[in-house]
Amino acid sequence: MEPGRNCTMANFTSVNCTAGNVTTAPPLPSLPLIFATAFPESVPQVVYLLTVLVLCLLGNTAVIGTVWLDERLHEPPNFLLSGLCAADILYDLLIVPVMLNVLFTRHYTFGQTACDIMAFFHILCTFFSMMMTGAISFERYHFICHPMQYHNKFTGRRIWGLLSVCLSGATLTACCMLPFLRSDPPFFYPAPMYCVSHAILSGVVGWIFFMAAGSLATYSQVRIYLEARRHLRAIQAGNISGHSAEDFRKKIKSAVTTTAVVAIWWLSEFPLITVETILGAAPHVTSVGWQVTHRVSRFAYFISTCSNPIVFAFRNRQFRHAFKKLLRPQAVHSFN
Repeated sequence: MEPGRNCTMANFTSVNCTAGNVTTAPPLPSLPLIFATAFPESVPQVVYLLTVLVLCLLGNTAVIGTVWLDERLHEPPNFLLSGLCAADILYDLLIVPVMLNVLFTRHYTFGQTACDIMAFFHILCTFFSMMMTGAISFERYHFICHPMQYHNKFTGRRIWGLLSVCLSGATLTACCMLPFLRSDPPFFYPAPMYCVSHAILSGVVGWIFFMAAGSLATYSQVRIYLEARRHLRAIQAGNISGHSAEDFRKKIKSAVTTTAVVAIWWLSEFPLITVETILGAAPHVTSVGWQVTHRVSRFAYFISTCSNPIVFAFRNRQFRHAFKKLLRPQAVHSFN
């Protein structure tokens, strides 16, 4: 096949196929069953991506708007949650439309600039989400295990500082990694349907961020579990009762919610980063099984972008009441 020929799904398996100064990765076999990009196999994928995008936009926007408008929700965990919501919205808005474009048109039409933008924000949003997940878990750990020190450590200024540090770190990492991810022309990968180079550096740095955030989140959850078990035993023995017991039960509820968020994050992030690291270290691996695994892991990651903040927020009774109040016509005025 001569260079310059359009990259339709029929010839995506050619390494010489180009479209808008974008070439494919090494030859890949056609994906089977519902993972194929041709109609009608693409219909379930389109429905899934549209559902994820709508849920992400509506759910995360509702969380941010409610926290912003209700002063009673101006608390450290809600500010951290809003940062995570913003990253999820930006990620889905940039990545999902490109994947939908490929499924609808059956070819990739974007050039070098679009690939650079996708690579930059892919790294920025992913790494920022990792750090926010770790920060939320660490904040809940102090809230439950060290209540006497909590209000001194997690002030409003420090929370904004933490958000700034996480955002600056993710931005700096994305800027530093972008030159190593670029190729001329850039590669388009049919399996995950995005245009980002699988440089081994990306996998290594991704694992560093993932293990740092994952270790912090897991450590926090283990300590919360041990503290909860100790208090529950004291409650059962009658050593803690009344208001103290009820207050701790509320804390346990928030801890269970955080645990669910971390579990969803692990289950959605770990498969993707593992598959991409393996394929980055061994780009010659092009079997059907690996390509299907890559597509599935990419789709699974979107679950965390639309479920984590929603699960975290809507298990909070105060948040639910504030959100219902926001839906009323006089809601905005009542917050002033």
